Amino acid sequence: MSKIKAPTLGWGFFISYFELRLLCIMNNFLKHIIDVLNLNPAKLKKVLLAHNLECTGAWPNRKARDGKEYVSYEALVSEMENTTSNCNRLTFVGMFNVSDLEGYKGKVTFPAGNCVGLFDSWNGAGSMIEMELLRPLTINFNNAQYGKTEYDSFNAYLDNTKSYSIDSVYGVTSKFWGNQVLVG
Repeated sequence: MSKIKAPTLGWGFFISYFELRLLCIMNNFLKHIIDVLNLNPAKLKKVLLAHNLECTGAWPNRKARDGKEYVSYEALVSEMENTTSNCNRLTFVGMFNVSDLEGYKGKVTFPAGNCVGLFDSWNGAGSMIEMELLRPLTINFNNAQYGKTEYDSFNAYLDNTKSYSIDSVYGVTSKFWGNQVLVG
């Protein structure tokens, strides 16, 4: 089995057409990101307002998520404030053996410490991709569909297989890709 030095797993949620610097609209795209990262929407809204970002829509208080978040609220807001595109995918990065993922339909676990961010392979833009996972995050490919289109589901991509790659946009080193992703 050969190991790829710099792959990325981009998991397909687009944050579509809302300007984060002025207005945060609770829509299905942002809701999916909040759900995947297991954040309490009411707590996130407080942090967004503290950063002088206007929020509209329903931001329910999901107290059961408190203490079980995958990233910090401040880290997500920082990623949102520092994104350079309005058409991003929530992107998890990590190292893995390519042969482990070929045709795979089970679970993938990203270890604590690996990073998550927002990336737009269409325009070659995104955020800092510096939200550190506070605990391991497992995604089940069998239950990874949130809507009816490819943009509402999780998809795995090797870096350099879509329009713009993370490596070509950011010029990252091998340290950026984090630890080994667990497949299975």
